[in-house]
Amino acid sequence: MRSVGAMITDTLNGKGYKLDLTLFLQWKTWALGAVGAFFIFLIWVLSGSNLDSLLMERSGTFLGSKKGKPDVVTGSLENSRFLTEKERDKYFPEHVYSELSSVKKDGIPVRAVLDKKNVLQVNFLPGAHSLIIGATGSGKTTTFINPMIQLLGATAAGSSMIMTDPKGELFDLHSKFLVSRGYKVLLLDLRDTYSSSRWNPLEGIWDMYQEYINAGKGIKFHKDSMSDYPDLKKMDGEAEGGKPWVEWQGKAYSDLTHCQDDVSVTRQKFFDEMYEDLNDLISVICPIENEKDPVWEKGARSIIMATCLAMLEDSEDERLNMTKDKFNFFNISKALTNSEDEFRALKEYFEGRSKLSQAYTLSRQVLSAADTTLSSYMSITFDKLNMFNDRGLCGLTSATDVQAEKFADQPTALFMKIPDEKDTRHGLAAVFILCMYKALIKVASAREDLSLPRNVYFILDEFGNMPKIEKFDKMITVGRSRKIWFNMVVQSYSQLNNVYGEKVADIVKSNCGMKMFIGSNDIGTCEEFSKLCGNMTVRTNSTSSNVGSKAGEMNISSQTQVRPLIYPSELQMLNNKESTGNAIIVTFGNYPLRTKYTPSYLCPYYKMGRMNMDELRSHMFRADEVYYDLDERNEIILGKSENGDDMDQSA
Repeated sequence: MRSVGAMITDTLNGKGYKLDLTLFLQWKTWALGAVGAFFIFLIWVLSGSNLDSLLMERSGTFLGSKKGKPDVVTGSLENSRFLTEKERDKYFPEHVYSELSSVKKDGIPVRAVLDKKNVLQVNFLPGAHSLIIGATGSGKTTTFINPMIQLLGATAAGSSMIMTDPKGELFDLHSKFLVSRGYKVLLLDLRDTYSSSRWNPLEGIWDMYQEYINAGKGIKFHKDSMSDYPDLKKMDGEAEGGKPWVEWQGKAYSDLTHCQDDVSVTRQKFFDEMYEDLNDLISVICPIENEKDPVWEKGARSIIMATCLAMLEDSEDERLNMTKDKFNFFNISKALTNSEDEFRALKEYFEGRSKLSQAYTLSRQVLSAADTTLSSYMSITFDKLNMFNDRGLCGLTSATDVQAEKFADQPTALFMKIPDEKDTRHGLAAVFILCMYKALIKVASAREDLSLPRNVYFILDEFGNMPKIEKFDKMITVGRSRKIWFNMVVQSYSQLNNVYGEKVADIVKSNCGMKMFIGSNDIGTCEEFSKLCGNMTVRTNSTSSNVGSKAGEMNISSQTQVRPLIYPSELQMLNNKESTGNAIIVTFGNYPLRTKYTPSYLCPYYKMGRMNMDELRSHMFRADEVYYDLDERNEIILGKSENGDDMDQSA
């Protein structure tokens, strides 16, 4: 039998050839075909981009990485990654929902998901401030806010909560469950003010001023021996030769001047603290919005502050009957918006006061101005206090049902409904947060360990829509050691920057032990959060080929490349119609966590419903009972009638 090669040669030379089918049964024929097929395939591979695509699709086969995943280079300088499930459960204690009623240490839920057996698995991050990024429509309420309220309420820790409720839906969803868990539930309703708990933002200021004026009271003079009072702390030794001595606040003084100095220092401390708190409060009600020309808003601040201080001074004169019930923004507004006779009553109100009076000093900055300038100052003042023309709001701020001590003593939850269509009332919400924080700090400072007996969580939805809270960066720094935790929900980082400025916003962000991304279309926010997650180093491959030589040439090169752990574009698509409840979390000292929350409307463990509204008492504001008449005051102090004339003293 002739060889296959000879047959091919005869055919190429034009000689006739009759096909012998038995050739296909010989192994040499199949071997020759295989060699030919291999060379054809090799030429195709070398003919352009085919090798590149092949390596991309088969990188696991060629270069050892797993299919569909980047070839990560370990041991590099930048090698961020997501936490594994084992690491997650190690760093963030894991519980099942049925066990929460016996869990005494709660925290921020970093995961709350139904498993395959329909059991709710929960992981907590203990004690931290948090910043949650969730744009409108991203599912932030169903993903994080609703689960957090339900899970905190389900534990045995009994942590207190203060929540902003822009739409009023949080109260409707959670109040019934919290009542069933033994919580005292309060509603501060800035929309329907007549069915709201009451809260006077000036009540704490009043109490501090009364401490200031009463600090010198209670001094006792003694003629007996100091040695008969061993429990008293002797400040300057025994009184000599039977000389009289004085006792004050558990201390014994042989030198009266020493005692008077201590009283003066104590009184000044009370006044300074009161003045600072009042200034912070007025700064929120009257923020500086025109940075280029702030003089008018600063003037409005000064006259509001002066009027508050003047009314506090009036409380020292029993003839004037300035009581705690009358020290409210209803009377402050009435005093400052009475423009009759070019503010005659207001100008007279500051007459007859000591030139050392802070009220007098502040008022001169405005009331001594020319008429046209005064009108400009007062126009801004009217605008800032305009919300207190609402009698319902005056009633809400005329007394106090909300006591900071209750949040420390028992599980308490307060929902603050804020009408999103009335921006002016957002300022009052910010004032409430400021005042409650300060009151809680005082409660904590009075305790031996300087911290609250239970956690208090501020859950602040739409935090970026609130006016600036003065010194918020200090609040978030100090609150940590007092068990006061702020959880702020913003639409983007730029929203936070717009309200607080980049410098303060950076301080706030750096003090948040947890940062969560749920969703945002703001590219700057996505880029910043992507950088926060870190980078990883991967191996990339490139190929080159030369076609023309017999065997062909193929060069494969490999190099390392740094890329984000998660791209900004991936963050923008984190939650969508097909997949919800997703979040990326960054915590201090850990790799980022890719986590999941079962949306609250899909979780059967969450018990939704509104409490019995009969438990909330309606309040009617009776203006005639709390009105403080400046004309009557001026008549008593200055002897002037309502028209400004001196009264006939000879009658």
